[in-house]
Amino acid sequence: AMASVAAAVGIRYALDPWIDLQVPFITFFFAVMVATWVGGLGPGLLASALSTLATDFFFIEPVYQLSLFKGGIIPLAIFVLETSAIAIVSGKQAALHENESRFTSIFKQAVAGMAETDLMVRFLQVNETYCRMVGRSSRELLTLRVQDITHPDDLPETLARFQNLLEKEAPPFTFEKRYLR
Repeated sequence: AMASVAAAVGIRYALDPWIDLQVPFITFFFAVMVATWVGGLGPGLLASALSTLATDFFFIEPVYQLSLFKGGIIPLAIFVLETSAIAIVSGKQAALHENESRFTSIFKQAVAGMAETDLMVRFLQVNETYCRMVGRSSRELLTLRVQDITHPDDLPETLARFQNLLEKEAPPFTFEKRYLR
């Protein structure tokens, strides 16, 4: 957080001749986004607070004094709200990315065969264990539907259970079925 805000101050000083004095916050939005992306929500909110103080101290009249209580509170408050929102949204995106990476890793390394399908029961992704279990490559499976590899005698029960899951009527279940290899 501190490094990103310090960099934003340096960039803001470098751009000072070309930036209108009415937009003192311009480089600090990026500081908050970088701090959040690298460190998470806490550093993002810290960067928001530090950016507010740095902007107030270095770029709002009177310069080199904190003007929080001398009429500059409204723009600073708006800036804090905006950057806090950026930090929260960026933090949630980073957490979502981390969870997705964790799920993908578990999915790929599972010792149980796993497959994800869409509502049309087409394969979206399969792990290696599932591929070995059904005797097909992942490339081939991604062009097929569950019906294409299910034994005809097991197809009605398979589709009925899938429909129950879609309607949220069925509790979790297990059953044995045959695949065409």
